[in-house]
This record gives sequence, structure tokens and C-alpha cells, in this order.
Amino acid sequence: MQLTKAFAISLLLASHYSIATESEPVRSTIHPVIGYWKAIVPETTCVESYLFNADGTAIFTSGNEQSEVNYEVAQQPDINGFFKLTHTVLKTNGGKDCTNEVPEVRVKTISYLLFKPDGTAFVSCDTESETMELCFGPMQLESNKQSD
Repeated sequence: MQLTKAFAISLLLASHYSIATESEPVRSTIHPVIGYWKAIVPETTCVESYLFNADGTAIFTSGNEQSEVNYEVAQQPDINGFFKLTHTVLKTNGGKDCTNEVPEVRVKTISYLLFKPDGTAFVSCDTESETMELCFGPMQLESNKQSD
């Protein structure tokens, strides 16, 4: 999913402003990544969704592919507002994802998440670059509940 440049810039600027003016830490009782996130890949009907649980487990769904994942996420954003996310696919159903691929099992992947200041959306980037050219999203918060 390619993020529009205007949205990316506004999200980045708003994120900087939000971080710079807050006196309390971004994390209160739960991390902002916890919950069920969803997006439809532009110009397709392919759905991406992530269910992040507080115990470090997640379910990622992309097209026909579903993965069970372990993850770690930084408790605070870096100076540019990005939260570093490291995840490893433990198990996959072998289906093809929205890019027509099957994820590799037991390979550590690093992404950088940039949240909208109100916490209702984030973009996922391959790097922490302010140009945001290697990002996809936004992923929209559907529910901040975890799986049982």
C-alpha cells in the first residue's frame, strides 16, 4: 500500500507536534499498537489486518495468508516519532498475501510505525526516513480489544 505523500507529510508533522507538546509519555496503560488494525490495499479489494495482543503475540492477515507472530515494539517513539517493531512469523497457513507472496517463517523483520496523534491510524515503514517513501498504510484502528 503506497501512502499518499500529502497524508504522510501531515501525519509526520502532526506526530512531531504531538510528541513535542506532550508532557506525559506516549504510553499510558497499554501500548498504542495493541488492538485490531485494518486497511484495504488501494486499487484492489485485498485486505490487510493486524491483531496485536499485549502479550507479544499477533495475528497478521493479508489476502489469503494468515500468520501467527511474536513481536516486540519500542515502548517510546524515537526522536522522529517512529516506534520500532520487530516481529517473527512463527506459523503461516501458506496462503498468498496481498503482494502474491508467502511470508518466511522464523525470519526477524523490522518495521517502523508512525501513529496518527489521536492513535486511530498508523503507517508502517521499512526505514525511519522522514521522506516516508518506503511506507504503507494507513492502517485504521478497528478495535482496541485483544483476542481472547
